Amino acid sequence: MSGSLQARRIQVPDRVRSWHPERIVSDLLLPDEKVYEMASPDWWVVTFDQAPLAILGLLVSLMAASFVGALAAAVLLVVLTAALAWRVLDAWHTRYVLTDFRVLRTSGVLDRNVEFIPWRKVTDVSLRRSFWQRLVGASTIRIESANEASRFRAMTDVRNPKDFFRVLQEVMAAFSGHVEL
Repeated sequence: MSGSLQARRIQVPDRVRSWHPERIVSDLLLPDEKVYEMASPDWWVVTFDQAPLAILGLLVSLMAASFVGALAAAVLLVVLTAALAWRVLDAWHTRYVLTDFRVLRTSGVLDRNVEFIPWRKVTDVSLRRSFWQRLVGASTIRIESANEASRFRAMTDVRNPKDFFRVLQEVMAAFSGHVEL
């Protein structure tokens, strides 16, 4: 499978704003860094993760409407809608990138969070799939490094995990000298 590992350039049109996730990743790459794969959280899993909050908010707003009044229920629904929109926007801004130098994660809407682990420091990789992730075809990929204090722990809800994990394995094998790039 070593022949299937292909580097690609991230093509970002000039009209794309600086806050767009693709532009953020493009701006973080080194001039000669090769991208092998880029993924984002799966929308179905993000939706399933938010369902308990949405149901709770709906129940509380219905209770508030009967006890306190319609104004309190409306305020609660606005707050709930804003919280859900914020979580979805945060998921949209999250990217997981595999390059020839590192594994990189970017996230954050107003704050910008960037974490990466160079391949030489990766010590362990695992893949976990919850029931909901299996239903929609996503998974969580956990990457451990030699630095125990690293904030980079997991790439959650990765879309197309089989392809992403295969490329991850190929890049790691190439870095350790088992495969020619």
